[in-house]
Amino acid sequence: MATELHLERRDSTPWPPPARRRRRAVRLAASTFSSVLLLGAIGWAGLHLEPDPFPSAGVTSAPVSHLPIPGGLPEPVDRFYRTLYGNQIPVVETVVISGRGHPRIAGITFPARFRFSHVAGRSYATTSS
Repeated sequence: MATELHLERRDSTPWPPPARRRRRAVRLAASTFSSVLLLGAIGWAGLHLEPDPFPSAGVTSAPVSHLPIPGGLPEPVDRFYRTLYGNQIPVVETVVISGRGHPRIAGITFPARFRFSHVAGRSYATTSS
């Protein structure tokens, strides 16, 4: 024998009650506001921390070889080379440049670091973060 069970509400009040819905909405708004505020604080703090420099490249300096200044250069270029280097120009085979900076994108200044490695005439690589 099957029995049927009918449950009826005795009053017509909405469920959940309005006070409970209001508390839930206030709690949701407060948690959303707190989350946005927390993420903003973390972002602000992250933009004000200086990155550590890259570790040493581990490259040792080799003896520098020199070449004489070639003839036939324009007068200002010849004068510049002779003022800066004398009669011999150093031959650059490899260079590693590392540094830190503050690039600005859309008005926001970001902390950054970079490393540029160059093997003359063959390859180059950049690393940044």
